[in-house]
Amino acid sequence: MSWCGSSSDSDWASDPDDMKSTLGHIGFINGAPFLWVSRKQKSQASSSGEAEVKAAHGCSLDAVYFRYFMEDLGFPQPPNPMYEDNNAALAYLKDPLVRGRMKHIHIDYHVVKEYVDRGYLHPIKIQSDLNIADGLTKAQEAKGLEYFLETTLHFGSAR
Repeated sequence: MSWCGSSSDSDWASDPDDMKSTLGHIGFINGAPFLWVSRKQKSQASSSGEAEVKAAHGCSLDAVYFRYFMEDLGFPQPPNPMYEDNNAALAYLKDPLVRGRMKHIHIDYHVVKEYVDRGYLHPIKIQSDLNIADGLTKAQEAKGLEYFLETTLHFGSAR
């Protein structure tokens, strides 16, 4: 049994009243969704990259918790793939030189970088239209909703 991966996303400043972002992430074990989150972020993000890093932070905490849980049960885990569609967030997670340009991100979000450095997580670039967590952060048109249902719940086409 293994933790198969996760996907996180954020819809930057999507609430017109307070300009807070909506974040979402979904986790899979052996290809089946077992955890999903969709909520408004607690503070405004000054960029889409910051909003995505905040979403990745929540995702990483759940991923590492379940990694430890699976290892405690006797199932060693490879680095967990964590799918992300934002270039700025990926640059922050992979390149330590970028951190200097991201000082406005709260220190708590450096946790994600630490998990990557320790080999617990492996951030992977994914196209926005293929990011499963997109279905948790914004309203979907029929094609996006169908993709979300097929990939997360394994429902076939409703047509």
